[in-house]
Amino acid sequence: MKKGVKKNFVYFTIVLSVLMISGVFAETLGLDSGVQEIVEEISKNKGINEEDIENIKEVGIDKLPSQVDVENIDDTNLAFYEVSQNKGDSFFVITVSDEKLKEYTKEAQTYSRTFLNFGSELEIDSSQFLETSLGVGTSLDKGYVMVREGSITALSTNLEALQGSGEIEFVIYKNGEAVGFRNNFIIDSIDVFKDYDSQSFGIVNFEAGDVLTVYSKVTGDLTFQDVITLVEITTE
Repeated sequence: MKKGVKKNFVYFTIVLSVLMISGVFAETLGLDSGVQEIVEEISKNKGINEEDIENIKEVGIDKLPSQVDVENIDDTNLAFYEVSQNKGDSFFVITVSDEKLKEYTKEAQTYSRTFLNFGSELEIDSSQFLETSLGVGTSLDKGYVMVREGSITALSTNLEALQGSGEIEFVIYKNGEAVGFRNNFIIDSIDVFKDYDSQSFGIVNFEAGDVLTVYSKVTGDLTFQDVITLVEITTE
């Protein structure tokens, strides 16, 4: 999934009192542009040619003219820019502050989620690695090879218990080592069981070339079958 930011987000609505010919207005931000370009674009939309702009500078809220009523505006979330013209009076542009701009950019990042399919239709009564969706067996060294860096963000398992009792853990392995993210079942009856867990991006990470697989750890005297396990991986 590509990184991207839609330009039609409107982060706030501001009502301002404007006197004489000085103009103050709020504008939707295009987060993929610099402040200079944003302000120039706003000015252009206001009917001012780029060559008529003499200077653009950020000003503090205490430097705004008295005609501008910003008493109820939280200045920690905003930035104010004065646009000076070669001819005519200055006007002011209000945008989201640099800090908020960074936050919005970070939040607007999109991610791609992919599911790795593991399982087995056979009867299982001891610990073993699961098969891939193509029926290929995996091991400490054999599994799905990651093509880019990312994080493991979810794990789910469905199975049918046939007999006995005990405990089953489905553990994700990365490059032959358990990563500590697992589904857990306490089997005490003949039934169909399910478990699912999720976690935030950035906790259990992997690099391009890492091998992921799933191991079913069985404790007790039991038999189960039809295991379906999904490992969700997320990449930026």
